[in-house]
Amino acid sequence: MVAMFAISVYNEIKIKKGGETMKKQKRTWLAERRKAAGFKSSRSFAKEVGLSPSYYYEIESGVKNPGGRAAFLISNALGFDMAVFYAQNVRLKSTEQA
Repeated sequence: MVAMFAISVYNEIKIKKGGETMKKQKRTWLAERRKAAGFKSSRSFAKEVGLSPSYYYEIESGVKNPGGRAAFLISNALGFDMAVFYAQNVRLKSTEQA
């Protein structure tokens, strides 16, 4: 069985930055993918792939978009194309068979 994940599954969050409120979209699909890979915490996953835990948390929570290196490290560890960070309404296929 191949697991499918849609990145259009977002929760909208509001962030105050410099006095203005910005809307960001939480990447719930990324957290689900991380947990499915066996990482209960974002901290343990970040350390495993070589990112700072705070930076990874900001990516997962939608505060920041990942740079190229971070997108590569995350997508490589979780088995999806890094382009999904920069596209919308893309379906992810798990590389693992159940």
